[in-house]
Amino acid sequence: MVLLNIGLNDLTEAGNKLVYGGNLMVQNNVPRPQDLATGVTGIGGEITRFLLALQVARAALADAAKTTHGEIRELCGELTSLDKEFAGVLATGFALRGDEK
Repeated sequence: MVLLNIGLNDLTEAGNKLVYGGNLMVQNNVPRPQDLATGVTGIGGEITRFLLALQVARAALADAAKTTHGEIRELCGELTSLDKEFAGVLATGFALRGDEK
């Protein structure tokens, strides 16, 4: 049996390079590879499922952001209408004296 010994510094550097590569793929809109190798440890299937989960999570976050944007836009429209109503009422002026209106 062959033992594979990888140091912490090497693992850290590999992780940093994976993050860097992933960021480049996102910035350049490059899709993930479809034919992932199983790897030395045979975890290719798990990696594929993880990447698919990330894809689903990314789509869900994008959908939530779109929905939130629409809700905020609608709220701003309602606040604008309310401001106009207040401005219309206050422009006519009002005075209160005792029980009189």
